[in-house]
Amino acid sequence: MKIPKSIWLVVAILCLYGLGNGYWFIHSPNWVNVIFVLMPLFGIYGLLRRKAWSQYIIYSLFLVMVAAVAFNTWEAIKRGAWPYAGVLENVISLLPVSITFVLGAACCIVVFRYFRKVCTT
Repeated sequence: MKIPKSIWLVVAILCLYGLGNGYWFIHSPNWVNVIFVLMPLFGIYGLLRRKAWSQYIIYSLFLVMVAAVAFNTWEAIKRGAWPYAGVLENVISLLPVSITFVLGAACCIVVFRYFRKVCTT
């Protein structure tokens, strides 16, 4: 069975996400960032090998990402660094996270549908 284009798109998104986090890890070596570098790599490996466990890594990555954004937002609010004075600044500051969440949710949906199809055929 050939790997569908949608899974290749998920692999590309995970590569970009892992590379971006790898860049941040190199420039500010915080060991928590290792999670955001290794999880996409393991997920990509499992997806390309059609391993059922890889879907749970993708789901976990999305949940950890949401938790990290929630924690960082909470810390910014406690420090008084966010929200900004203007509405436009707040919307613009949330735009990258919103795009990341949409892409993460879309990846989870694509992976779920792929493995549902693979496991039933």
